[in-house]
Amino acid sequence: RSSITGADNFNQGFTNTTASGTKNEFLHVQHALCQGGIESVVGVKINSLDYNDPNQRFNHLIRTYRDGGVADPIATANGIPSTNRFTGAAYASSTFKLDRDDPQYNGAPEMGFIVKGRRVRTVSASYALSSTYTYSNNPAWCLLDYLLNTDFGRGLSTSEVDLKSFYEAALVCGTTGSTGRAVSGVISGGPTTRDIPLYECNITLDTNTSVRDNIEAIMSTMALSELTWSSEGKYKLLVEYPTSLAQQDALVDAAHYFTDDDIVRDDVNIQWPSASERYNQVTISFDNEHEDFKTDSVTWPKTGSTAYNTYLTEDNNQPFRGSFDLAGITDPYHA
Repeated sequence: RSSITGADNFNQGFTNTTASGTKNEFLHVQHALCQGGIESVVGVKINSLDYNDPNQRFNHLIRTYRDGGVADPIATANGIPSTNRFTGAAYASSTFKLDRDDPQYNGAPEMGFIVKGRRVRTVSASYALSSTYTYSNNPAWCLLDYLLNTDFGRGLSTSEVDLKSFYEAALVCGTTGSTGRAVSGVISGGPTTRDIPLYECNITLDTNTSVRDNIEAIMSTMALSELTWSSEGKYKLLVEYPTSLAQQDALVDAAHYFTDDDIVRDDVNIQWPSASERYNQVTISFDNEHEDFKTDSVTWPKTGSTAYNTYLTEDNNQPFRGSFDLAGITDPYHA
């Protein structure tokens, strides 16, 4: 017996008491989850089932540590070295009470963790980088965090980043696209409603993947975003999203007149996509947070809808269908 010190704990039928015997009925397992500094662990799956599934005879106690760097007292009290501190990594330490006569786990339990991820820094309205870290899945803040991170990211200094552009991009990403939409799943705290922002970034990055590919993966959650160089030689994030003709026109300098000095090529060729490269119906596959991240899909436009019939007619009644998997998209509205 020892104190339960995890930040987020998941107990099912388990009593934290002193026990002795010769059956080796307790199994202790530890899992590194991800880079430390996460917001929380909100759910645990055991053999693809909820940790507290009422139809199972589960008997376990799972402790999770958001930042790492500390030993789990229960693990230490049961023979796991106190040096198991998981420095710099969020981790879980689990204890299972096994029924050897009628096994309830059918071997070593297969674990899955539903996590609200890394805490990041933001930029204030005065374009100053915050000193504290808070949870956000705003893609602009996620990208900024990755660019600045020296452990697994690009490792830039703040002097190499145009903070004003990231602040303005974050405002665009956070623009409410739809209000009061139904959501569910443990990540949402059960069935409820919430406003859906224009863009969200719910993505897992692999440190074995190149920095460039990880940057592109984050940017793919912000449609038509661009990471460019400013005139001062800084990384600048552009996320344009005009919602009216007036806003669209404002993106163009109407007072500019083109002269021969603006011509950089003698000729320009315009090529339209072939039939195989355009679609009149698309299906998107994604991990649905409303179903605790089970694989799901949505199709648009729906077969038989006005939009579907219009597109089909325009394409001479030839069905051009596409299927895509989108990283970082975890709800049907963004899909």
